[in-house]
Amino acid sequence: MKAKGRIERGPGPSFGAFLRARREERALTIADVSRMTRLTENTISLLEREELALLPPPVFVRGFVAAYAEAVGADRRAALEMCLAAIERASPPEEGRFQVIRAAAWILRLGVLAAFTMLVAVLVLMVCLPGGDSAWDPGGRSAVLAPAAQGPHDRAAAPALRLAVTCQGDTWIRVMADGVERGRFDMRPGQRMSLAAARSFNILVGNPEAVRVTLNGKPVTLSGRPGQAVNLRLP
Repeated sequence: MKAKGRIERGPGPSFGAFLRARREERALTIADVSRMTRLTENTISLLEREELALLPPPVFVRGFVAAYAEAVGADRRAALEMCLAAIERASPPEEGRFQVIRAAAWILRLGVLAAFTMLVAVLVLMVCLPGGDSAWDPGGRSAVLAPAAQGPHDRAAAPALRLAVTCQGDTWIRVMADGVERGRFDMRPGQRMSLAAARSFNILVGNPEAVRVTLNGKPVTLSGRPGQAVNLRLP
């Protein structure tokens, strides 16, 4: 009697023996193939022994076999044909629906893993973005930064300072408002930035010739050598 999931060596050729023979001809170890295909060494061993019951559903096994064949320079089509024949011999027709269920379960696991990875990436981006209460439109025209958090004695006073920056060339700007770091922003021609603060600003401009700055509507002069960053404290 044939063990469930383990193919009989007859009547067809063995894809596991076929792949192992090509590997040995090239003097490659299982570890070598693992590095080349990014499959685990255990998966490589299971493929060579054709332990189909211990491997994922056939849709994945076919991909594993194709990757293995390409890594060792074997005939990919021949390996896949032998693999499909082995799967048919190992899976009686009445087990077809269970194969579908197993494949769906693996696809669901991969989908959950992908969703979790995307969620982690979004959380990392949210943590790394500068200025917790700043609103920056990277591809648009303007940005508005709210004033820094104030103490209980300052909340009654509205922001006394409003700084406007209009960009006419490529540059970067690093902003501090009321002594609180707000972030570093890359600006392009045509973009504008509006900032509000209660007491003071400290801005560092990478290319002062590329921006025009006003404080409460009055122009602010940026002095410095061309191409040299300028640090500006206002008022």
